[in-house]
Amino acid sequence: MSEAEIGGALSNHSESEANSSANSSENHAPTLRIKPNGAIKINGSIDFVDETGQVLSTVTDVSLCTCGRTQTAPICDGSHKVSK
Repeated sequence: MSEAEIGGALSNHSESEANSSANSSENHAPTLRIKPNGAIKINGSIDFVDETGQVLSTVTDVSLCTCGRTQTAPICDGSHKVSK
């Protein structure tokens, strides 16, 4: 996945979701939780950086896709919920 694709997916992440718990996670290290559906839920703020260390985006409380069906990689868009 290219940096542009990652940046696009991250910019599509809802700011309201990021702002909803920013106050509660500002002073805490992010935590990772593997959800039963396979997604990786990150609680707290994290930076996505490129190979040079430049911050591409900062997100708060997001799920990372592990099923490969998302259209907003690397962010989970719930595509795993669609019946086969």
